[in-house]
Amino acid sequence: LPEAAGYGVRVIVFCSEGYTSSLAAASLQDLGLRRATDLAGGFTAWRDAGMPTVRRSSP
Repeated sequence: LPEAAGYGVRVIVFCSEGYTSSLAAASLQDLGLRRATDLAGGFTAWRDAGMPTVRRSSP
């Protein structure tokens, strides 16, 4: 990925509830991306905390 310009790049991954993204972040760290992390609780926690979201219509 062009965005992954080096091992120090900040990567934040998320999924619906935070389980899969935790595994993905750990795998990225194992590959040397030491600043990889995930969104605790996933998108569901983000939305439930009242954080901004955008609903997109289906194509």
